[in-house]
Amino acid sequence: MIPTSFSQESYCDHKVEIMLNGSVFNTENFTWRMKATKIEGLAANITGTAQIEDTEGNLIKSYKPWTNDSISRQKTSGQYSPNLKPNEYKITAKIDVSCNDVDKNNNIDSRLIKIESVIQESKNPQEVVAANDINNSSDENLEKQPIDNKNTDMQQIQDQSQNEPKIQQNQYKEEDNVIHLKTQSIYEGNNTITAAIVKPQIVYESSNERAKELILYSLLGLSILLNIILIWRR
Repeated sequence: MIPTSFSQESYCDHKVEIMLNGSVFNTENFTWRMKATKIEGLAANITGTAQIEDTEGNLIKSYKPWTNDSISRQKTSGQYSPNLKPNEYKITAKIDVSCNDVDKNNNIDSRLIKIESVIQESKNPQEVVAANDINNSSDENLEKQPIDNKNTDMQQIQDQSQNEPKIQQNQYKEEDNVIHLKTQSIYEGNNTITAAIVKPQIVYESSNERAKELILYSLLGLSILLNIILIWRR
C-alpha cells in the first residue's frame, strides 16, 4: 500500500532567478527579467510574482508575469523597465507550482540594486588639473609657431610709410599740371634694396598748352595758304 501511494503523488523541483546585468544602474538604462526553470519532475502549472521595495520596505512596483500557466521546461518573463528614482532597492521574485516541490528554497530569489542619477558628479580634481595642463600646452605650442616673415615685412613697410615726415612724402609735387615720378624703396625679407633715383619726367601736358600749339599751327598754315593764293593770281 505504501509504494502505491507514493507513485500516485506528483513531485517536482522548480527554481526562479532574477535576471540582471549588474547591480548599479542609472535612471535610463535599468531593465530586468525573471525566469522559472524546471529542474526535475512532471509538467505542472506555475504562478510567478515579483516586487520592488526601497530601503525602508515601501512597495514601489509589483509584477505578476504568470498566473497558473503551464511550464514544461522553463519560462521567462518580459523585460521590465521601471522608472526608478536614484536610490537603493530590493527586487524579490517568487514562484508557486501545482506539483509537490521537494525544494522550496529555490522558489524565491532576491537582489539588491542601486539607481544613480544621470547627471554625473564633478570631475576628479586630478582630471581637472590634467585637462588644464593639456590646454596650457596647446597654448604654448601656438605661441611657439613660426611667424611669417613676409607678413612682418609688409607690416613694417606700412608702419614706415605712415610714420614718414610729411615733407619727405610731399617732396615731389605736381607743378604746372605736370606729374613727376619719384623713387621708392623695396623691402625683401630682412634686406632693403633702394632703387635708383629716377629724374622727373613729363607724363602729360595740360590742355591749355595743347590749345596754344594747335592755334599756332593753324595760323601758320593759313598764312602759307594765303601766300599761295596771291602767287597764283599774279
